[in-house]
Parts: sequence; C-alpha cells; structure tokens
Amino acid sequence: MIENIKSELARYGYVFIPELKPNCCTEFIANEIGSIFKVSSFVGYEHIPDIQVLTPREESKSNIKNKYSDNFGLNDFPLHTDLAHWLCPPRYILLRCLNGSDLVSTKIISYDFLVNLLGVKTFKKSVVKTRNGCVLPIVFDKAGITGMRWDSLFLIPMNPSSNEISNLIKSEIIEKNSHHIFLRNKGDTVIIDNWMTIHGRSSVMESEKGRLIERAYLSTIG
Repeated sequence: MIENIKSELARYGYVFIPELKPNCCTEFIANEIGSIFKVSSFVGYEHIPDIQVLTPREESKSNIKNKYSDNFGLNDFPLHTDLAHWLCPPRYILLRCLNGSDLVSTKIISYDFLVNLLGVKTFKKSVVKTRNGCVLPIVFDKAGITGMRWDSLFLIPMNPSSNEISNLIKSEIIEKNSHHIFLRNKGDTVIIDNWMTIHGRSSVMESEKGRLIERAYLSTIG
C-alpha cells in the first residue's frame, strides 16, 4: 500500500483511499502510513493535538480570526497551503472521514497546472508577506525538494508576480479544473501533498453540518 501511495502522490499530488480500516483510529492509520508531523512541538502551537477534529462551524463574531472556519464559516474555503505562513509548511495532510457527506468536497489542484499557465519564472519571482510582516518566497526548497505555498487569507501578495498568481487562483479556470474528493464513508481517507498542491473545501449546507473529519500532518510517507 505504501508504494502505491507514494506513486499516486508523486503523480497527482494526492491519493484517495476509500474506507481504509474504518474501525481503526486516525492516529494508528497515520503512524502506519508515515511519520506524524507534531505541530505541538513548535513554540506557540503547543495546544494543537496531533490529530485535529474538523467540523463545519458558523463564522466567528470575534475580531480575532485565526482559523478558516472563523473567517468563512460554512462558505467555500479558498484554495490554500496548510500553515503556508511557516518557513517550511508540513509536507503531507491526511484527512480521514468519521462522519461523511455526499455534498461537501475537498477541492485540490496541483501547482503543475498553475505553472503550466503562468510559467515557472512567475512563481520563482513571487513573494508574499505574513500577518506579522515576514516576507516569504512562494517557491521554497527543503532538502533538495521544491515546494510552493499559497494562502489568500494569511499571506499578502507583495509584487506583480504574486498578484498574478492570486488572480489566477481566484479565476474560473481553476475552479473548473479542480479535483473534488468526497469523503462519504467512515474510513475514507485522502492524503494530500501540501507542497505540490493547494486545497480547499466546498460550501456546507445546514443539512451537512454533521460532517466530521480528522486531520493529521505527516512529514514522511513510509
């Protein structure tokens, strides 16, 4: 199974595994597939558990909005990189269904598709700024592996190239070419390469507010 996961990730940037050992807990599955990336080991994130529970919520009324749910509520979540404001975001995201939905999808599109439209030079020239003023390149390198980051909520485009990327990601062509993964059944699992793709979530109707997904970050597969 691990070799197939690696192959699918390298080819598409994600892999969907239906009803993967539905009676096993997500932590067991994550450890079986790879190495859990412990967000809690970083200063300021000590309260974040290894396995995070994701459930649809209404938009927050607070002035402090540090989560996608706080800002977008039940509306679409725009395409993004998880923890894009980190110097090096976690490599993989594992999403696992506890209570699914036929009407809510995880949207995914690869950076290859974006690069083919704008050209690699546009991405290499692009820089963004975090909310605390740190300037980051969109394209980064870690141990010889190239990754890319994007987040329209927590990162601010800082030059013409990054504005061009921002406009493309919000365009209709990206919406039309995004892959939609539906986590319907208990155990349905999708693993996403957080360096190779960006992902989002479709809107949630009132009837689908019981959708329950668990998330783990992985640093390696296998």
